[in-house]
Amino acid sequence: SIEKQSVGHPIHTMLCTSGLLRGSGGLGVRRLMSACGGASSIAGGVRTLRGGENNNNKWLDQAQRRGMSKSTGFDAEVLKLYRIVNTNLVPMWAKIVETVGKESGGKGSVLDLASGPGNPSMQLAEAFPQLKVKCTDASPDMVDKAKALAKEKGLYDKLEFEVLDLEDLSAIPSGSQDMVTVSLGFMFPEDLKKSVEEVHRVTKPGGTLVTTVWREVPMMELVADVMEELLNKKLPPPAINPLSLKENSALDGPLQDAGFEIKSSEELPITFNLGTREEAWQVGTLFDRAMLNELQESGEEGDVFGKFRTIFEEKAEGMWIQDGDSEVLCMPDPGIYRLVVAKKPL
Repeated sequence: SIEKQSVGHPIHTMLCTSGLLRGSGGLGVRRLMSACGGASSIAGGVRTLRGGENNNNKWLDQAQRRGMSKSTGFDAEVLKLYRIVNTNLVPMWAKIVETVGKESGGKGSVLDLASGPGNPSMQLAEAFPQLKVKCTDASPDMVDKAKALAKEKGLYDKLEFEVLDLEDLSAIPSGSQDMVTVSLGFMFPEDLKKSVEEVHRVTKPGGTLVTTVWREVPMMELVADVMEELLNKKLPPPAINPLSLKENSALDGPLQDAGFEIKSSEELPITFNLGTREEAWQVGTLFDRAMLNELQESGEEGDVFGKFRTIFEEKAEGMWIQDGDSEVLCMPDPGIYRLVVAKKPL
């Protein structure tokens, strides 16, 4: 069923995502959990962060982008954590499916961009057998995971798969798609204008774009508070910021400049349950896992994950609710996402 199509993986990067995290699609993710490589180590950078000023934001931005651009293995532990995050996104994917159904009648073609390991591609294919759905992501690893999951769900033959970057859709003919879906994906491209123009190019005249962006993500605020106390420094916005499109104009401007007309815009709540006491703090590490891993490996900061857990649990006190025999962390305020339907004029 649609409600059981959650997957262990960013942005997404929730979040980040997590659509929040990159992989690319729903919490996404995603590249937020990949390891930072290259010149400066995270540990050295954090020492600079604690004592320096002018170049701190630049260093963090470069370090985060290095980390997000490199893929690491998705071990069982991390997969489990992303599955917890993504379970919260199921209502969003269901809403996209509902919207696509209303706009397409369940027929035609849909290009699903930044779908990570297959969301909402698989939900669309399951709900509308006559719909031709292409599942895509910039990460070959994510596309492979989408294929594997589709086989597991018996949906492999109902989908097409392709590695595609939002900023380069040259493999897709102009005016070929009845619909395009982008679930939490527009926060990732460095060149949003180019990405939106590419989406407009491949959409048929009279075709439709359905996309979601974050408005509020209280979970991110909690994690940011933990990291700031851990590092004893207020952090700049992340290089890939799930809230970069929270203002209507940040997305609507590029869409309209590309030639789209905004048909509708809706804000919807989404509840975040981060799991048990043993799981929740680990879910919190996903946003800055690359930095935390390097700090831990450096040995210069002691038990970094232990410190993170202590601070996290102090700040999360009062957010726990009873769920059967376990306590689970339920964010007191819901996340808010915006669903936008845009049309390409005839």
